[in-house]
Amino acid sequence: MKRNVLIKVIVMMMLLLSFASSNTVNAESNTSLSDGTYTVGEDISAGLAKFSIQKGTATIHISRGTLDLVYETLSDQLFNSNQFTASLKDGDKIEVTLDEATNLMVQ
Repeated sequence: MKRNVLIKVIVMMMLLLSFASSNTVNAESNTSLSDGTYTVGEDISAGLAKFSIQKGTATIHISRGTLDLVYETLSDQLFNSNQFTASLKDGDKIEVTLDEATNLMVQ
């Protein structure tokens, strides 16, 4: 009987420690882009990326080889989106054109 209780206590402690140690979140660094063309894997990390602006307008064109993936205009104007998320792979090209925006943030 005591042995069963001891085993249950040990299992519960192991579960508690595993939950406590695995719930850490690492923040990604922000990258600020200006006008120009950027290559994923060289200038920007591959993976899921959130593009956003605070003020003004920005046009983003993402291509993979000869395939156009995204052509998006972000704006701080009412009824317009000021952010979007894209899945980037190494070698993708990102062309950024800013109009009254100081920079484009990538997370």
